[in-house]
Amino acid sequence: MDADFGESSLMYHASCPARAVTFLPWHSKVQTRVGIRSLEFVFSPLPARMRSSVVAHSMVIKESCGEVDSVLKLDYPVPLSPVPSQLSNEVELQRALVAEAAMKSRPAIGRESVLFEDEWLIIVNKPRGLYSGHVFETMPSLCSSSGETPLHLHMANRLDRDTSGIMIITKCKVAAANLTRSYMNRKVHKTYIAQCAQSQPTWRKSRIESGHGRSRYGAWHVYAKHDIGRRLPVKTETVREMITRLEIVSGPDSLRWDNELSVEHDCLEVIVGSEDEVRLVSNEVTKRCSDVDEEVTLVRAFPETGRTHQIRLHCQYLGLPLCGDVKYGGPLFWQSVHYDSHTLHAESLALRHPMTNQLLQVVAPYPSWAVQLGVKPFEHKTCLE
Repeated sequence: MDADFGESSLMYHASCPARAVTFLPWHSKVQTRVGIRSLEFVFSPLPARMRSSVVAHSMVIKESCGEVDSVLKLDYPVPLSPVPSQLSNEVELQRALVAEAAMKSRPAIGRESVLFEDEWLIIVNKPRGLYSGHVFETMPSLCSSSGETPLHLHMANRLDRDTSGIMIITKCKVAAANLTRSYMNRKVHKTYIAQCAQSQPTWRKSRIESGHGRSRYGAWHVYAKHDIGRRLPVKTETVREMITRLEIVSGPDSLRWDNELSVEHDCLEVIVGSEDEVRLVSNEVTKRCSDVDEEVTLVRAFPETGRTHQIRLHCQYLGLPLCGDVKYGGPLFWQSVHYDSHTLHAESLALRHPMTNQLLQVVAPYPSWAVQLGVKPFEHKTCLE
């Protein structure tokens, strides 16, 4: 509702119950509430407001091209990954509407999706296309309880809407605290499987270190490693560390059968923002992508940190966008297949049980696209301390 600034404003405040009242001119009160520059915009002539809107829109366009003036950016770090396209916005909206409709129509999962359960926690296999919150809301009806103690459910990990795979929900506060501590100390080992497109990598294994954060308009981006700790334009956020290890499970024949690849290319260390990283990733991978006709590469990811969209961002940065991941450069159609979600699956988990300290390893059933590619279950060989 629009505010009515006039003499009636003073009369209204004077008629309030007796209290200490300081009468200020209406324009002073508005300045206190919305700020001087906002006030100037509201009461400026229409042409001036239109010019301001055009300038703001041009800033969005310029940011996507890396041309935003340094004064306007206030020396914020520059994101090194591209902004989502207009097609991405349309596709993401449609997928979100489908997921929201599912929340209103049916439970997210049934007992067949339970992979492990005891009195302290439950591990389930989340389908793609569903919000983690939707799965969490289904937990009270799925959890087995003796009835002696009430459930205090806590979602230990959260998956993206279109990512399928393992989710952990604890049943008591002590288990939740212990498991959170394990995540913070990086003692929970996870693997993901991803179907990627467009690239013909020259390496079999890679470890990429970068920064992670949101730009001025809220999109998640890859930042240079040396920008870690620098302030971002979104609230009080700063650039945080993001590390992922990647391994090519299967790919183009040139990679599969070429045994003469150098050690440098067989194990690629990527430090985002370094001079060597620019040469190895930006130049070489981009050049090879242009010569590939709809190749598919199967990648296994080992995230060492747990940032939002981490694997999707790092795969995009290395020239290996996920099939169906239009938000981060992946194709909507690939090899005559239309993808209604991105192809990423949280396949396995290994950790010490938060209450018994026993080794717990879980592997989730694979989605159809992974089964068709012949993915074999992963076995954790790392000893957990």
